[in-house]
Amino acid sequence: CLKIDFLENKIVEICSLIGIEVRMVQPLVSIILVNYNGYSDTVDCIRSLLNVDYDNFKIYVIDNGSTVNATPEQLQYISQHSNYIWSDNNLGFSGGNNLGIDYAMKDNPDYYLLLNNDTEVEPDFLDKLVKVGSEKDDAGIITGKILWFDDKLRVWYAGGEYNYETGKTTHFHYDEINNESDKKIEAVTFASGCLWLIPRQVICNVGKMDERMFLYAEDTEYCCRVIKNGLKIYYTNDSVIYHKVSRSTGFGSTNSQYYNVRNTLFINNIYSSNRIRVLLRQIVIWEKEAFRGRMDFYAVQQGILDFVKHKSGKRDK
Repeated sequence: CLKIDFLENKIVEICSLIGIEVRMVQPLVSIILVNYNGYSDTVDCIRSLLNVDYDNFKIYVIDNGSTVNATPEQLQYISQHSNYIWSDNNLGFSGGNNLGIDYAMKDNPDYYLLLNNDTEVEPDFLDKLVKVGSEKDDAGIITGKILWFDDKLRVWYAGGEYNYETGKTTHFHYDEINNESDKKIEAVTFASGCLWLIPRQVICNVGKMDERMFLYAEDTEYCCRVIKNGLKIYYTNDSVIYHKVSRSTGFGSTNSQYYNVRNTLFINNIYSSNRIRVLLRQIVIWEKEAFRGRMDFYAVQQGILDFVKHKSGKRDK
């Protein structure tokens, strides 16, 4: 990565010295969509991406071991408008995105855009993200405002925080009415993996997503790792997308509860400032919720036990 950036800068410098004007093209963005049984959502997402005001991007669709078949029309549309990559196995959210990054690396993009396939975007969303990335030399991740697809007046994500003392991850202004306030850019400590613009050099220096997580909370881990490496996460409310939210796994499903329990403990064990207190407090809260019937008892117990046993990756059935 450093060699590529060095050569690009040298070419511009030499051309300037000999009087040749260099017209800079828009930075190349590799857009990665991970599909798991969500072909209709993926088609809608691609359709919205084709209407953006930004010209220099390539779309990569990772079909992540889907267990249902796309219709011929869906598959034709996806293949026509993206680099379509089939994975025989479900690699999880982290593994699917990493596979997309691996394929996109061949094009030496300036940025990788990790975008949930169950989203639709405003036409100027990408231009706004890249603008922040070009202005912030210390940017590790750039993200924007995410509104509910089914209620576009309400906020799903408008900045966020990972609290190192409590181990809690928070979406700012969650489910509040969207406030069309003055445009702002601010540093935050958590960005949902639903929308990440990552500069090329960050992937080189910080690495890709942690595949031990498989699903859920992997975005929290990566945010912590980015900040640990001295970089910042920037949120701009000027870039807007809409999220259909948990179409592939189901909101509050036993799978989501298991991965959230196991992976949250995993992350807090590494990054929280008061590790033992945070872990014990979180386990007590989950156990109470399970006994009250608000969480699946078996999912909670298995998540805690697998954390203790250092089990990672895909859940054992």
